[in-house]
Amino acid sequence: MFPSEVLASRGVVAVDGAGGKRGFRVYPPWSEVTSPQAATTQRWQCASFLPLTDDAPGALDAARRLF
Repeated sequence: MFPSEVLASRGVVAVDGAGGKRGFRVYPPWSEVTSPQAATTQRWQCASFLPLTDDAPGALDAARRLF
């Protein structure tokens, strides 16, 4: 889940018709990145992933509400 405010602050989506991109790469926490730029992107993106594991049952409920 990427909040629109975060995407706007990162220049991914347009704000008042300015900026934005046609696409962007997503690096989940379990992905091994090899470039410094990918590692930087992965750091800010990790906060947007829900931990769907047995030790985070609230996250599964949050994911169900989204869909």
